[in-house]
Amino acid sequence: MKHISLKLFSSLTLIASICACVDSNVAGGISEETEGIVAITDKTIAGVSQKGPFAKGSSVYLKETKDDGSLTPTGKEFYATIRNDAGEFKIENINLESQYALLTVEGYYTRESTNMFSSCAISLNAVTDISKRNSTNINLLTHFEYQRILNLVEAGATFASAKAQAEKEIFAAFGYEMHERTAEDPDITGPSGGDPSLHNI
Repeated sequence: MKHISLKLFSSLTLIASICACVDSNVAGGISEETEGIVAITDKTIAGVSQKGPFAKGSSVYLKETKDDGSLTPTGKEFYATIRNDAGEFKIENINLESQYALLTVEGYYTRESTNMFSSCAISLNAVTDISKRNSTNINLLTHFEYQRILNLVEAGATFASAKAQAEKEIFAAFGYEMHERTAEDPDITGPSGGDPSLHNI
């Protein structure tokens, strides 16, 4: 019973962060990972944005980060909208000085329990290495790991190690074993009723 209570407390603490004000400042420290930074040219990234699926017309932003590996935004952004009520988006013609990008979706979403749109808009975040992906999903798991990754990189961790540690902590908090998958992989509308790791949050 104690174990269940602690797990519930951790989950509620994480979920509460969605409704909190979003700090516009992100990590400004310099990561050890200054080598291996690659520029991105004419890239297209697709994916889905989900609490439940975000409504058609919701806004998606991709922010460029500096080429020092610090995850500090340069001020350059790319914009798209959710294409349908499954939460799908596509951002085309992406050109960045670093492969590390910050993603944000803002809008209304479909409630899983009622299949109706939420009464208020929310914002979810993700941070990703788009040199290794053609698709990335924005969801509760990416939102929960987002600030943890920024904090770890600010403290000197590489992006790869920060993401691995943040995902290990987030998955453990919810009792998931994701194996080779990342927080950007689950899709609540996927085959066979979607991914249970999102249904159960």
